[in-house]
Amino acid sequence: MTKFYRRNVSIKVVSVLLAVLLWVYVGNLQNPTVDRMVPNVPLEHRGLPGQLAVSTIPAAVQVRVQGLSNAINNFSPRELKAHVNLEEVKPGVNWLPVKVTGVPSGLRVATVQPEQIKVEITTIGRKQIPIHVEYHGETALGFGVTKPVLKPEVVVLRGPVEKLDQVARAIVTVELQGTKSELVEYLPAQLVDSKGRVTDSRVVQFEPKVIEVRVPVVKTLLTREIPVKVLLQGEPAPGFRVERIVASPVRVVASGEEKILKELREALTLPVSIAGKDRDFTVEAGLEIPAGVTFDRTKVQVEIKLKALEEAPKEKVPEEVYGERSPQ
Repeated sequence: MTKFYRRNVSIKVVSVLLAVLLWVYVGNLQNPTVDRMVPNVPLEHRGLPGQLAVSTIPAAVQVRVQGLSNAINNFSPRELKAHVNLEEVKPGVNWLPVKVTGVPSGLRVATVQPEQIKVEITTIGRKQIPIHVEYHGETALGFGVTKPVLKPEVVVLRGPVEKLDQVARAIVTVELQGTKSELVEYLPAQLVDSKGRVTDSRVVQFEPKVIEVRVPVVKTLLTREIPVKVLLQGEPAPGFRVERIVASPVRVVASGEEKILKELREALTLPVSIAGKDRDFTVEAGLEIPAGVTFDRTKVQVEIKLKALEEAPKEKVPEEVYGERSPQ
């Protein structure tokens, strides 16, 4: 009887184990364990002593996570965070392990590539540079921007001395988008090198990061090109005439209100005297500028070419005999 009982118990235990194994097997078929590679996980650093600065550090690492298929499918790569601890670093080259956080429940980090990174540490420096405004887009037709007002006008950089020298300027970007009125915005600043490439803010830090930008937008004057007309005064020397008049440039750009520009047909010079001239000459002539108008220049070069008049051919005069008449 005891043997029979023991035999039944053994059979039951084996049956349960087989059932569990079968359940696990079926479960794995339906929801298997899988891997997922997450490239370009941004790498941050923490705990850097105040007197030191990061000279060189990788921008990102690659992380492979592992877990059940359902968990992997519901996982967002943006949840992962990678960092290195710089509390114990010294100036020079440091090799540090990469730590990954933000791994959801049910998943684990299988590998990190690389597991250790090279971080170069140097002494810190400071530098102050002005902020420049760059514009994207255009104002509405007939409007333009004047000098912007920034608060503050400079940013203070902090980082490796050799990296500070590579920063060319700090910029804020203003979107105009057809605006007709003054813009007041709070915009993030960026550091760029001489080629316009953005500087790594983890290496060169700066304050403040947000700048108050006030951009006055005003109504602008219209412009158009008009021809130059040279006015002459006096008469050339006897026996000469004006053959050609050349103004340089031949056209100028006039700016003013639309109503005035529509009526303006030409740009007149102040009178150029040719009185008594008997040879070619060049002179600088001022322009007569109407009220409410500006020209892109105030003077033009004027070249005057003269030509001698041809003498009229003499007519043959018939010979006549003068004297006393013969008596008839």
